[in-house]
Amino acid sequence: MKNSRVTIRDVARVAGVSVATVSRHLNGSDRILPETLKRVQEAMKDLAFVPSSSARNLATNRTGSLGLLLTTISGEFFTPLVSGIEEWASKGGYSLITASTGHATPGPPPLNPQNCDALIVVAQALPPVWFDRWTAEGFPMVVLYEEGPQGVPSVTVENRLAMGRMVRHLIADHRRRRFLYLTGPQGNFDAQERELGFWAALGQAGIPRHEALVEPGEFDREPARQSVHRVAAEGRIFDAVVAADDESAYGALQALHELGLRVPEDVSVTGFDDLGFASMLMPALTTVDSPSSLVGKTAVELLLAQLAGRPVPSRTVVPTVTRWRSSCGCHPPKTE
Repeated sequence: MKNSRVTIRDVARVAGVSVATVSRHLNGSDRILPETLKRVQEAMKDLAFVPSSSARNLATNRTGSLGLLLTTISGEFFTPLVSGIEEWASKGGYSLITASTGHATPGPPPLNPQNCDALIVVAQALPPVWFDRWTAEGFPMVVLYEEGPQGVPSVTVENRLAMGRMVRHLIADHRRRRFLYLTGPQGNFDAQERELGFWAALGQAGIPRHEALVEPGEFDREPARQSVHRVAAEGRIFDAVVAADDESAYGALQALHELGLRVPEDVSVTGFDDLGFASMLMPALTTVDSPSSLVGKTAVELLLAQLAGRPVPSRTVVPTVTRWRSSCGCHPPKTE
């Protein structure tokens, strides 16, 4: 019967070799003399040794795990992201450890060089001091959805171009000119980039900034819903709501329905991210597909390259696809 309590050190002692020699065999190395290999294999058989991942990685100081650090694990946005990272980590021979810092206590982050070989950090989940310390130590990291500190590669999506394309479409194809923009959270990289794309498109169309209305959306349905109600109650006029994400677009659609305004006949509405519910809304939401699964895959590829000692780009921008649906006025829906 196999004995799971037998350790790599027991095998090394019985075989008369070093622990490193046994680890090299477990990791598939061919740099072992045939007679030594035979002793190791016989010792493993006699002891009914069951290799573990920690035993395989003992000689290399590797854990066999990649870490994913987020501010929160809840929300529909993160599901395809985590799924994509987990899939590609597994294909690369690694397990995935996930943790959030939303309710973390002061002290070292829950994921660090002691429990993972490399780390993916989603925007604002890690204080700068730890980036500085671990970069100096050569710990491989990748930052998602924001530009990383110097020396840390980042993966972002095509925010400005996609938002600009959306606004230009509303102006040129649907003759919208009175915009209500629902912003994302202050300090959020994606939110800032999308807003810059919005203003650039208005400027290109010759629409003065003072003609656009700007209210908080916070990447959240209820603040967005309240913003639309407040603007309407104040008598301010708009014929398009451009939201920085799908959740706030959802809140805007709710408010417009409650106000008796028709979408898209009276007001066009657009979002960003193409979350799972976007195509199922009534009307279906025009939005930007920012493929989080591809973002996750790209992040894993960058980590694996770093672990292999290969150079990686400092910034990778993942392309987006616009899903033109009924909420902006497109009939039939199209993709660009």
